[in-house]
Amino acid sequence: MAKKKEGPQIISAHRLRDGRPVFLGKDVIWQDIIDNAVIVHSEKDLETLMVEAKNSVEKQEVVEPYALSVTHEGNMIRPDHYRERIRALGPSILPEFHLQPSFAALESHPTHLPE
Repeated sequence: MAKKKEGPQIISAHRLRDGRPVFLGKDVIWQDIIDNAVIVHSEKDLETLMVEAKNSVEKQEVVEPYALSVTHEGNMIRPDHYRERIRALGPSILPEFHLQPSFAALESHPTHLPE
């Protein structure tokens, strides 16, 4: 049996049309910007959102929806795991490839190697 996640969570998937990571927002509209995702705090609300996400799979809008743990800081949603931060915001270097305006979420996690 899988361990249940605790704390705030959002639903993410990949948009089928272009493969880009997207986040389930209000009114079951998939958002490019993580800060527009719906945050849930209970297992029941998460299950409800996951049903909606699976309906989007059947409509061939997205693939492989899943829940991820996040921290909500002011107006910014920050994935708890570094891999998910890179997926949501873009690479931590090369600003021309940043996907989100909230790239500052990565600044506290340097990715360069010491010289």
